[in-house]
Amino acid sequence: MKILVLNGSPKRDKSDTMHITRAFLEGMKEAAPQDIHILHTIDQHIEYCTGCFSCMRNGGTCIHNDDMKAILEEILDSDLLIWSFPLYCYGMPASLKVLLDRTLPLSSMAMEKVGERYEHVEQADFSHLKYLMICGCGFPNSRHNFEPAEAQFKLCFPGDHTIITVPESPMFNAPEAAVVTVPRLEQIKQAGRQYAEKGEIEASLLAEITSPMIPEEQYAAIVNSGSDGQALLEVFNRTHEQTDYLLSYPDEHDYTAEREAVFLQEKTESADEIELLAEVDGCVVGSAGIGCVGRKEKLRHRAEFGIGVDRAYWGLGIGRALTEACIACAQMAGYTQLELEVVAENRAALALYKSVGFEEYGRNPKGFRSRTGGWQELVLMRLELDALSREDLS
Repeated sequence: MKILVLNGSPKRDKSDTMHITRAFLEGMKEAAPQDIHILHTIDQHIEYCTGCFSCMRNGGTCIHNDDMKAILEEILDSDLLIWSFPLYCYGMPASLKVLLDRTLPLSSMAMEKVGERYEHVEQADFSHLKYLMICGCGFPNSRHNFEPAEAQFKLCFPGDHTIITVPESPMFNAPEAAVVTVPRLEQIKQAGRQYAEKGEIEASLLAEITSPMIPEEQYAAIVNSGSDGQALLEVFNRTHEQTDYLLSYPDEHDYTAEREAVFLQEKTESADEIELLAEVDGCVVGSAGIGCVGRKEKLRHRAEFGIGVDRAYWGLGIGRALTEACIACAQMAGYTQLELEVVAENRAALALYKSVGFEEYGRNPKGFRSRTGGWQELVLMRLELDALSREDLS
């Protein structure tokens, strides 16, 4: 089957919706060999339709000399036309909509009644074409969301059409969401196999695919924490640029605001892990957190501690406040030992940790290898929480 994919996302291959489309195509290829061409509409030179109707009167020649002529030829030469796009204002993105507008040369000005409505009479033969709409959206709900785009697609292609809509689609670009996105993509692959074999998708499978992957309220909470995710990403990058005492360099990570938002939401919902942000005048200037060392029975009593504060706010007590808050959280979570590693040269941090009760239990002379300073000695420290009362922190 010759398949033309019209990708309407300006993000091209990085589109959330293209994860869905690629999974569907993989399923089709598992059923039978497919000839697939993906066209990113954002990269095409397509002028706006002026509504002059010249093409509908002269046999299909448009007044514009752009990429649309070749695209129309490829459309007519295809067997399946896949319209892949993210939902923009309850419709399709502009670069795809202008392409749809410019399909007028396929029809004439003459019209005829078909059922209860009138349609333009074809002046090109596209009766062999099948149409598939794949649309993703950032909202968590399927209902009261995709209906306008679906209605337009059904009216434009009243014949052999299939529609797949997937809410919460930004999760496909979040590796942390793999626990729910991977199974959903497998369902979409299954739908692709069914479509290639039977020309349709079972209603029960389609209903599963178009349903939310996680509860709507949970998804909305994750999205609403996105501003904190951006703030955490920014302070992470700043602190890791400002000092050579931290574990990594900013260029070693591909973190995004979305991933950080998911991270914060996971910590918010966790019973024994947390990430705290420090704000000054509405600006996040530091973060600190505790995480479980391991889930095995012999390790569950141990937690690890990490912290970073913007250099411009050193000496103001922010590091101490974050540290003491994390110690209190570790106690409430039931840990009996809190651990950290600190570069031996970082005397201010060492002094802080000792002042709240951390004790040194070893050293690693070659713990870090700095890009600029060579080997860095790490001091291994622990705080025995079962021997520490909350009054000790006051």
